This record gives sequence, C-alpha cells and structure tokens, in this order.
Amino acid sequence: NKFQKAENEEGQKVLTTGFHEFPEQSVLWLPDLSSQTQLNLLVAGQPEEKVKPLYVQGVLYLAADKILPALGLKSYFDNSAQRLDLIHQGTVEKKIVSFDLKNNKVNQKYPLLSAPFYRQGTLYLPLLITGRHLGLGIKYLEENKTIVIAPRIREIFVEKSKHGKRIVVDSTLPLQTHQVFEMQNPLRLVLDIPNTALDVPKKELLIEDHLISAIRAGQFDAKTVRLVLDLKEPITYGIESSPSGRKLYIDLV
Repeated sequence: NKFQKAENEEGQKVLTTGFHEFPEQSVLWLPDLSSQTQLNLLVAGQPEEKVKPLYVQGVLYLAADKILPALGLKSYFDNSAQRLDLIHQGTVEKKIVSFDLKNNKVNQKYPLLSAPFYRQGTLYLPLLITGRHLGLGIKYLEENKTIVIAPRIREIFVEKSKHGKRIVVDSTLPLQTHQVFEMQNPLRLVLDIPNTALDVPKKELLIEDHLISAIRAGQFDAKTVRLVLDLKEPITYGIESSPSGRKLYIDLV
C-alpha cells in the first residue's frame, strides 16, 4: 500500500513518504580512496579541486574549510570542555552537531568512533561520520574523481492547508534554489532541486484528489532531485521556502 495516512486536519500530514533519521547507505557511501593523493569535491554545488585528503586508520578526513562554508556551517571549539560544535549560520545560529572529544560522543548519545582533530591549525573532519550526523548525501563519481556532498531530502509529504493541499519537501540543510516547469502528454508539473540527494523510504505517493493523481520523486542525476506531480488538469500553484530554508512548500489551489 503506497498510502501512509495521518490526521486529516489543516497543517497535519495526509500522506508521507516516511523519512530516515540518518542517511541510508545508498546515499552515504564511498569506495576505498586511500590510493588517491588528491580529490575533487562538489559541496552543495560549489567545486573544490585538488583537495588533499588525510587517512587515519583507514578513515578519510578532509579539512573542514573545504566542506563547511558551502553548507552554510561553521565550527566552534570549546577547549575547556573538549567539544567541537558545527553551527548553521542562518538568521539565528543553530547548533547542528556536537562532538564530545572527552567522552567520545556525538550529540551526547552516539559513539564517536573517529574524532575530528586539528593539525597545524587546520581542523580535519572524518567525512562519513560528519556526513551521517549532518544528514548529508555523499557519493563518489569515478568519471571525474569527485566526491559529491549535498543536503539530503529526507521526507516529502502532503498536508492540508487553508486553500487546498500543500506539498512539503523537507531537507536536512537549506535548499539553495529550484527550477519548475510543466510537461505535456501526460500533463505534469516538474520541480528540479539541484545539489541535493534523495533519501526517502517511498518514491511515489498516490493521491485521492481532483487535481493530481500522484507525486513521484527520483534522483534525476548525481546532483539533482526531481519531483513530478501527475496532473489531472491544469492547476494554479505557488512555491515558497520556509524561513529556515530547509523546507520547500508547493501550494495547490
């Protein structure tokens, strides 16, 4: 059954793809790159070329300044507490991940198997562990030897609104932009969200509605998530972002 029904009140979810608290292996995985002395990065669409990796006991580390700025993040180290915080630099700064180096914990409850460290004044982060707790998608493109790092779309759901139905795309970090267009035969509304990784349990939602019959989501290419609304007739719609930038609202009128 492709329906997951919840409460049918305004602002409450009617249908949802479900979500993963942490990234699935399909979107957070790298091959053994220990033979590589230089790597190219694509972080939220921003390229970094010829980055030198570090390997400690087989774990890949990258300099934080090659990753965090493109994601809108910064680091803060509390020397007395031996705690490293990764903070989102939005309108209101918000702590996203906390590494307790004294007790080897992440966010006070998860074991920290490979810890961040400083070397010659540069902060190095264990890439996959950091990606897991930031909720990122991380993959390797062999053709151009590039590690793609991107916010993860973790849930797509439908909720009731004052004017009809609202489709919500929920990501782990702010979405940068989107492109929307219509296609004919059959009639569809298409939304492309660049520099993102799709990680939802269900890729299709069937809808009992007079305007649309289904919502389909897929990883269109290595950098783009595509959302397709199968339409029964032409519709009027509006698209806006939440104040945090982490959610994209599609209002169907």
